[in-house]
Amino acid sequence: MAVSEGLDKKIHRLKGVRNSRVIDASRYNDPEFQEREIEGIFQRSWLVAGPARWLQKAGDYFCLNEMGESIVLLCDQDGVLRAFHNICRHRGTRLLDGRGNIGAIRCPYHDWKYSLDGRLRHIPGAKGFAEPIDKPQMGLLPVNVDTALGFVWINLSENPPALRSTLAGLDQELAHYNLEEMVPIQEKVWELPHNWKAVLDNATESYHLLPVHGSSVNPFIGDVPEFTTYEDHYRLTLGIATYGWRKKVDEWTSRGGPYTDLEKSALHKYVLFPNFLINVLPYHLTVFQVWPIAPNRSRFFYGFYMRKGAGLLERARAYATWMASRYILVEDFDILDRFQDGANTTRVSKHRFHDGEIAMDHFHKVLDRRLKR
Repeated sequence: MAVSEGLDKKIHRLKGVRNSRVIDASRYNDPEFQEREIEGIFQRSWLVAGPARWLQKAGDYFCLNEMGESIVLLCDQDGVLRAFHNICRHRGTRLLDGRGNIGAIRCPYHDWKYSLDGRLRHIPGAKGFAEPIDKPQMGLLPVNVDTALGFVWINLSENPPALRSTLAGLDQELAHYNLEEMVPIQEKVWELPHNWKAVLDNATESYHLLPVHGSSVNPFIGDVPEFTTYEDHYRLTLGIATYGWRKKVDEWTSRGGPYTDLEKSALHKYVLFPNFLINVLPYHLTVFQVWPIAPNRSRFFYGFYMRKGAGLLERARAYATWMASRYILVEDFDILDRFQDGANTTRVSKHRFHDGEIAMDHFHKVLDRRLKR
């Protein structure tokens, strides 16, 4: 049997799907296309800013610095979740960095002070301004903020739809996982030499599993992935290592719920458009989030979590899965280097999607539709 014939029999295709989509390859290397993405999608979408557990008590805050924007998210003195543009109303100086706990917000340049609810409270030498400063009108500039699925979300547009109305029921579908109970094994940020879309593409297509992950994850995938859409978002369900003895292990490590047998045994990979991906099982959560920096550069947040209060078996399983996840990441980064090197040459003008790349097809259709608004 020819090698190509053997590969063809093992390639993971999606059931009942035929795909012949072709896209312009310039979307992986064109600065103007990326500017359109930032303005037409990122500036108008609900975006995950970070885990809700980072804002548990009054004064907790963290900063999000992406795409030329700096946002501070915090829990105010009354326990209200707030988000503001992280700039002083005097001359636009960046106010806060990183993550921590504060009693008030102070500008490091000229010592203007704001309360945690954003009100301007103190101006040194206020009489030195030619016109009096109207404090009630000079509070921090607010940003739309909400929580769902154990994460804090922001939207930079002026009058966005309610967050939950954009989730197409995913908040209800995932509610019984109680993702807010997940605690980190690792949270890490990489700056990658890859277009942000390429990272998500790679994480959601099954066509590459045999060539790239032939000795790691591919041998343990029991069946072709199941693909489901939720308006702009989507889910891939993969049965991994579906051995008979595993059912008992699944039962012992599936606290919470109630879960279906499929939820206990299969990996559910959700992509929440535009840039947030989670892999969900009862005993662990993986988070990928990718931000555009340049057409061939992105910032990649990786989080791997287990459920709080895990016993010995559940903890061991979570750590073993985390180590496997990190190994698979190395394989993916290596092949993405090769992909982006080719994309940078612009020699291939069109990209054609295989049946196993149907999730990419959906993603790029949503991308095109949203850019036409």
